[in-house]
Amino acid sequence: MMKYSKDDFKTRLFSSKIFIVCAFIILVFAITGVAKELYRKYQIQEEISALKEEIEKVEKSNREFSDLIEYLKTESYLEKGARLRLYLQKPGEKVVIVSQEPQGISEEKYNDGAEKAEGEEKSEEISNPRKWWNYLFSSG
Repeated sequence: MMKYSKDDFKTRLFSSKIFIVCAFIILVFAITGVAKELYRKYQIQEEISALKEEIEKVEKSNREFSDLIEYLKTESYLEKGARLRLYLQKPGEKVVIVSQEPQGISEEKYNDGAEKAEGEEKSEEISNPRKWWNYLFSSG
């Protein structure tokens, strides 16, 4: 029997096809594992970024609400609300009420709120087909 030295054994082992195939399979599994972990790390970083943006939006909203609350607590807002809702006034002030309806418009209106033209009959006396006829074929 022939004796092999350790260096001969290593050389034959590393050059054998079985070793190369096994090393390749182990390398593929290692690379796959590293790639999966890198992708998972990327996903986690994206989620962290999205959550940070959401936190900034919520904090901005909270600041706006706290500013609104502070404004609602001010004396000027309370006074403005009392003037508008309760029609209150300061001593010495005069209140002027402005009508929202333009002058010169007749008080009579159709049932649906449309105003009557001059010379038209009351809406209760005109039949619906006649109203359509007047609407579609009247000049004016």
